[in-house]
Amino acid sequence: MELNLSPELQAKLAHIAAENNSGAEECVRQLVEHYLDHDAWFRQKAKRGAASSTRKSLSPTKK
Repeated sequence: MELNLSPELQAKLAHIAAENNSGAEECVRQLVEHYLDHDAWFRQKAKRGAASSTRKSLSPTKK
C-alpha cells in the first residue's frame, strides 16, 4: 500500500515518529491500528445505544 502525504503532514509525522523513537512507517501503522480499533469500539457503542433507544421508545411510558 502506498500513501501520499503533503509535505506539512510528512513533517508532522516525522516529528511524532522522532519523539517516539520509531520510524514514520511504524508510526503510521500504529496510528491506523489505533484508529480502526477505536472506530470498531465506537460503532459497537453506537449500535448498542441505538438499540437501547429503540427499546425505550417502544416501551409504554409510566405516569
